[in-house]
Amino acid sequence: MTELLYYRGRVALHAILRGLGVSAGDEVIVQAYTCAAVIEPLQRLQAVPVYVDIDRATYTMDLGRLAAAITGRTRAIVVQHTFGTPVDLDRVLAIAGDVPVVEDCAHITEPAERGPVGTSGVAAFYSYEWGKPVIAGVGGKAVVNDERLAATMREQYAAYTSPPARREAVMTAQFLAHQVASELGVTWRLRALYRRLSKLGLVVGSYAADVAASPEYQWRMTRSVRRRLPRRTAKARNGITRRTTVAARYRAGVTRLGFGVPTPLMPPLRVPVAVADKQGLLQAAAGLRLEVGDWFATPVHPLTGEALEAAGYRPGSCPNAEWAAKHVVSFPVRADVDPHDVERGIDLLGLPDSGDGLRILSGPFSDAQIRAVAEMHATEVAHGFLSSLGVPALEVLYRHVAASRHCALLLAVDGGRPVGYICGSLDTSALVREFIRRRWWVAAPALLPRLLSPGRVFRAIETLRYAQSDNDFPKAEVINFVVLPPARGAGLATQLFDRLMDWFSERGETAVKMVTGEQQRRAHGFYRKVGAELRGHTSIHSGTASRVYLYRTALREQKPQTTP
Repeated sequence: MTELLYYRGRVALHAILRGLGVSAGDEVIVQAYTCAAVIEPLQRLQAVPVYVDIDRATYTMDLGRLAAAITGRTRAIVVQHTFGTPVDLDRVLAIAGDVPVVEDCAHITEPAERGPVGTSGVAAFYSYEWGKPVIAGVGGKAVVNDERLAATMREQYAAYTSPPARREAVMTAQFLAHQVASELGVTWRLRALYRRLSKLGLVVGSYAADVAASPEYQWRMTRSVRRRLPRRTAKARNGITRRTTVAARYRAGVTRLGFGVPTPLMPPLRVPVAVADKQGLLQAAAGLRLEVGDWFATPVHPLTGEALEAAGYRPGSCPNAEWAAKHVVSFPVRADVDPHDVERGIDLLGLPDSGDGLRILSGPFSDAQIRAVAEMHATEVAHGFLSSLGVPALEVLYRHVAASRHCALLLAVDGGRPVGYICGSLDTSALVREFIRRRWWVAAPALLPRLLSPGRVFRAIETLRYAQSDNDFPKAEVINFVVLPPARGAGLATQLFDRLMDWFSERGETAVKMVTGEQQRRAHGFYRKVGAELRGHTSIHSGTASRVYLYRTALREQKPQTTP
């Protein structure tokens, strides 16, 4: 086995095909529902791509159609392990006969021990760019299993050079920017900005403007990627167990909802799901700030129109690929995926299109719904310190509450119109620490203008001090609770409270505290009505007294459920 490092994964594929002697007019079989990066090397070699349709169950090449695509001019077959689902390589090799098979392993984590994936064909290539299982920066690798091909490629490799120092510096800066965005959890949200900047030439983009003239196809891997690759590969391998758990949760959830998903033997890069309204779901996910992938958006992503035809794809030739491009979305399977986001993704797939009458939603929530919660807080809890921060700041706070694994947010809607909400936390101190760590960069623009007065700064400090206080009361807490006046008197408050207490009980909490201001007479009456005990008094802010109630969730089993 020979390993050769190149500037990108597509440069590695180009080197493999060049080593096989592929030249102008030769045919190379590829699957539709692929990336333009796979087709670029063929265009540079002036080879003819022959597209084979996909199997709808796996999104990999339909091997029942492969034999018919092979002709006397076929020089190679490139099989793609789409989303990390391996192709049946034994069957591919049996059909291919003497035609060389090259594996596209861009969606695969290279295992520490050699197995069939990556070793069955004459060669395989890997990519280490953003969105891949191993992210080390722009770079690619060819793993050559055929010794004759390896000898040819080693000889040709001598002519490859390192990228210029300026490109090396730019790529290092882009990798560092990606790491910062990844730590903040906003990488996928910046993709549209990245694409715009690449079109303006301000960053190095994913695709070459002129494939024939691109110098990238003469470069080796950058020095910085070469140095960090072993460490990043080890990290990816160490995360396989965690990724396996994430994938299993997605599969269990989407299968429960009636969706079909591939079941690869190794953890996939993404979990693909076919939906009726792809664009509608992507828009809903964007509104929820939930990562959902659109690729492949065309049979040769992201090409459309004349560019798609220039890539040799004939519209209508691969109907399954065109169907998948129209209907399939994908969910990320990374080691750092928050379990709460997995559940939010599953909930998103299960959301009804619309609903009449009164409903209580547990998320995921749209931007408009989060804004409605913030507005209800600002108007109905007008005396509180948080209300004084304004709706924009409250939106940031509630968006974090809705996404946090420490919290539950329940929203009541009547005919689609928000009429009340309740939220609770397992540990307010942990919630605050998480908010400061993850949301400071979003919260700062909304909060700083409101904290300019010394009085508000002091009240902010008091609020943080309360969150960190250690007393004899349980950590589980009702954070806020609002029912709009027109919706009162019909049992909605009890329904919201009961649902939240069920959530606490399911997580092993036996007692929950409620802290409410002395002047909140309606709240005192409600808490007494549901059986909460007055256990003491406290003062979150200087000069403002509050009562502390305690509700024991065991009461849920001792009294009949309240009907609306």
